Amino acid sequence: MFGSSTQLQSWTFQNEQGLQELRKAANEDYVRKQVNSDPDSSEQLDFLSAEEELVIVRVYVKRLRDFCSQFRDPRDARIRMPIYVSTAATHYFLRFYLYNSVMDHHPKYVMHTCIYLACKIEEFYVTINDYVHNVPGSAKEKELTASTILNSELQTTQELQFHLIIHQPYRPLEGLFIDLKTRYKGLQDAEALRGAVELFLEKVHLTDAPLLFSPSQLSLAAVTTAASKLGQNLDSYVTDILFVDYPQRLPPLIDAVRKIKRFVKGAESGPDDALIAQLEERLNACLNCLNDPTTEQYRIKQARLEKDDEDFPLVSSTAAVENMDLLEGTHERLQEHEESVTTTSVEDGPRRSSRRLRSGDSAFARRVMDGGIIDDVDCILDD
Repeated sequence: MFGSSTQLQSWTFQNEQGLQELRKAANEDYVRKQVNSDPDSSEQLDFLSAEEELVIVRVYVKRLRDFCSQFRDPRDARIRMPIYVSTAATHYFLRFYLYNSVMDHHPKYVMHTCIYLACKIEEFYVTINDYVHNVPGSAKEKELTASTILNSELQTTQELQFHLIIHQPYRPLEGLFIDLKTRYKGLQDAEALRGAVELFLEKVHLTDAPLLFSPSQLSLAAVTTAASKLGQNLDSYVTDILFVDYPQRLPPLIDAVRKIKRFVKGAESGPDDALIAQLEERLNACLNCLNDPTTEQYRIKQARLEKDDEDFPLVSSTAAVENMDLLEGTHERLQEHEESVTTTSVEDGPRRSSRRLRSGDSAFARRVMDGGIIDDVDCILDD
């Protein structure tokens, strides 16, 4: 449920000012680190401001969604990327740049990492080779994109605090359509709204609205806007049917819907191409070379990380042997217990077959879990 989700608790903010403060802090933090690490070279750099970074983020959100809409499976062109994937990737991308600067991590690579990660979370299976097949450029550029995605996937997940489940407006949208068809007689053809609704939600995800409003508010704003464009008025549906039992919730809801519509209206006019080219040129000049896959410094850093992984395995050989002994002992005891439960269930009836482990067995199994073999606490699923 959205009400108990990490999306509401950690990634839904009160107002735009909160987003601006986070982005400004990320910008200033990057500039300060660069100046402290190399004062002489930093004086010659023209760092982007937080406002200019936001322009870059907006541009790449549009490119992200364009890439997703144009994605085709190389073996079957009929297979396209679902809207759920592009929406999840958009959330990841917006969240990432609340706490990171575009000068620290180039959005071109973060964009593809977010999309590939969203493919996994939304269960749209695609191999890395099939994915980069859709990336424009030479074979070398595709290879670079693939390696960058795989190398930065874990770091991106960490920056997202492992909060990967995204509640989207499409499910409440379908609920609204069903409700309109069954309970509201003032609208003859609810399906006629669908095209305008999808266009509205596409524009919504080019803004900060997903970070400020709930999925149901976004879907209601989309439906009411689409209805007004077709000369329909859904005010009576909202007041007399949808919220007839909760009139106290109407004022904040109406305010939220109006703000969402203003966001969409503001997104209709983007920056001109000349400004985008100028900002991207400045961005490339002040990139963090340690995080730029095209630099030698990045390759040296990755080689060092790979060597560290080889030098420090996840578990030592001694610990592995001890844990295997524990597992073997646990398996034998659980097998004996299952046999006893099966025998008991035949004698005493089916109800006894579902009883839990004895306290000794349960405690023994817990020691195995606490020993690092099984960790049932660090789960990335939020629902």
